[in-house]
Amino acid sequence: MAQHHIFVFATINNPYPPMLIDDQGAYARTDQEDRDMITPLVEGDLIFWTKAANVESIDNITFNTHSENFVMHHNTIENGGSQYAEVVGPIPEEGLTIEYSITYTVRGESITHTQDPKLTLRPSVNS
Repeated sequence: MAQHHIFVFATINNPYPPMLIDDQGAYARTDQEDRDMITPLVEGDLIFWTKAANVESIDNITFNTHSENFVMHHNTIENGGSQYAEVVGPIPEEGLTIEYSITYTVRGESITHTQDPKLTLRPSVNS
């Protein structure tokens, strides 16, 4: 089991789109890059979404309706600073792609913003 991180950066002057970056080198700075961003995970991994720069809170992580058998989302921790999920299985041998949304608030704003990257899930080599 590994832990992975996606950081959500935004500034007060440029709240949307934020910069997303994961610990595997994927990043997004535009809406198109956001939609194309894929973070690969393996069954048993933990994934953390963490606020950075002027992001005041990560308000919600919403997975598509077919993900509940594969991703277990956990409550907000650290006063809106991070949310996390666990990749549970069994993951089909061919793997799958999960679409999800990150909703966040930038310091000083009363509206929320949403980004829509993806996760790819693969079965554990021990499965």
